[in-house]
Amino acid sequence: MCNCSKKCKLVAVFLLVITFGLGMCVSCLLKNEKFAIVDVQNIIANSPEIKNLKTEQEKTIAEIAEWVKGPNSEIEKIKDKAQKEELAQKYIKELEQKKHDMQTKYVQELQRIDAKITNIIGEVAKEKGYKRVFAKSTLIVGGEDITEDVIKKVK
Repeated sequence: MCNCSKKCKLVAVFLLVITFGLGMCVSCLLKNEKFAIVDVQNIIANSPEIKNLKTEQEKTIAEIAEWVKGPNSEIEKIKDKAQKEELAQKYIKELEQKKHDMQTKYVQELQRIDAKITNIIGEVAKEKGYKRVFAKSTLIVGGEDITEDVIKKVK
């Protein structure tokens, strides 16, 4: 029992020393290096392309919701259960395809916008002489906030 306790203490001390050492290494690396921070959420909230993408998706959802009324009406008119089920399955597949197409388009556009914003962050950082940029949410202290400069370029 005593031997296990000593091992646990040794492991804990070892982990503490390694953690402290890594922290010191990072601190030394960044000590003489200027770095910037950006508020990613603020950039996204102010991006006209993101706003347009959301509006476009809402419009597509409304169009799909309106489209669903047609098949529902058509299915309700059919008396035969087998035909009703067959037609319902056909329209379910169509609906699934429409949803898939909408989601695929949304993700592709989001990735394009993300790449564009990432490039703009890199450009602003380079213009201002920064080699590293961190998300504001990951740091407690330090770095110059270049968020507003990025927002200006995103717009």
